Amino acid sequence: MGCSRVKAIEETPCVRRNSFGRIQTMNLLLIGNYTPDRQRSMLQYEQLLVEAAEGLGWQVECWHPTVRYGSKVNTLSGLGKLAGYFDKYVLTPLTFRRRWARLTASEQQPDFVHIVDHSNAPYAPYFQGVPVLVTCHDLIAVRRARGEFAPACPRSRITARWQQHWILNALKRVPCPGFVSQASKNDFIRLTGREEPAAGWPILFPASAQPLEVVPTDVAAARLSAAALKIRPPFIHHHGGATWYKNREAVIDVFLKCRIQMPKLSLVLSGGKLSSPQQARLEQSDALEAVVDCGAVTTEVLSALYSTASVFLFPSWYEGFGWPPVEAQACGCPVVASNAGSLAEVLDDSAALFEPGDIEGMSEAVMGLIQNSQQSRALIEKGFKNAERFTFEQLQSDYKTWGLAACGPLATTK
Repeated sequence: MGCSRVKAIEETPCVRRNSFGRIQTMNLLLIGNYTPDRQRSMLQYEQLLVEAAEGLGWQVECWHPTVRYGSKVNTLSGLGKLAGYFDKYVLTPLTFRRRWARLTASEQQPDFVHIVDHSNAPYAPYFQGVPVLVTCHDLIAVRRARGEFAPACPRSRITARWQQHWILNALKRVPCPGFVSQASKNDFIRLTGREEPAAGWPILFPASAQPLEVVPTDVAAARLSAAALKIRPPFIHHHGGATWYKNREAVIDVFLKCRIQMPKLSLVLSGGKLSSPQQARLEQSDALEAVVDCGAVTTEVLSALYSTASVFLFPSWYEGFGWPPVEAQACGCPVVASNAGSLAEVLDDSAALFEPGDIEGMSEAVMGLIQNSQQSRALIEKGFKNAERFTFEQLQSDYKTWGLAACGPLATTK
């Protein structure tokens, strides 16, 4: 697997010197997520890290939790979820311990291990003898288990509370945490009770997992037509999963309020599908026919939607980073979003930001952008500049710094 995005930021590789002073290539072991859980964003993030590391000249190996009982079931609910738990928390520790023992016996341990998602922090103790890095994306599940998002979302069930308590305890002991935003770091410090060392813990803003750019109107129309999507402007676009914290209820509320002033306005949703209660709400409001529920879409279709939408709406209750609004900005779409979690930090003044429950404010902002082209163009320009902050090159540079610092004085650049 090569670095398909850009070439290495340096022509000379990042290396280490062994105890005899000989130069050796850095070796990295990435611990990814349990694949049946279909956490697309985490799999994309893992791929970003692989490309960044290989572009630096590092040797990369990826391990994932064992898949046996969860291979043919839905691991997100019911008995399938229990099957996934058995794979992740019973079989995987046995597998990782055995594989690590073989590496240790053959003296082929990596220079460091990087656990891609903090939810896998309980695996950290299995990798003795080398630095273990852990990326903390968000602590939404931990906070929900503690009831911090009620009444917007009820407290987790007892099994999820146990799971998140275990993860939090593991995070209290991980030696080298890193974060995708200051918001995530703040939650980590508050919930773990840990004090940040003088050297600090790094923040590595992720680059877009799927590089996007403005698509000309005729090309976008052709892509949408080929995907059998009948969409006419003006329309509000929302992209994201169907999970509660994406706050799709607010998306619907804003759309219905705006539609009173502009009856021809449409709503286009991509990513997760509408829930039955959400569909019923739209049907009761005689607005279901004005909604295009795309579900999962290709990168080509997504960029076409971003490029032709009048406004991108993203009123999340919380985000650890928040890729979609930055992607929309890169495609020339003005953004209206909440100021929750990382979004105020990631978007700053390049988007119209509101409290997640401020339906009135978001509705006025959406209508203002649709009806005032000058206002829209100004926000689009700010969005372009903001999106330029989150480059693959910057992620790669930050990753190099973090990895070399973790490996200590023997790590260097040839």
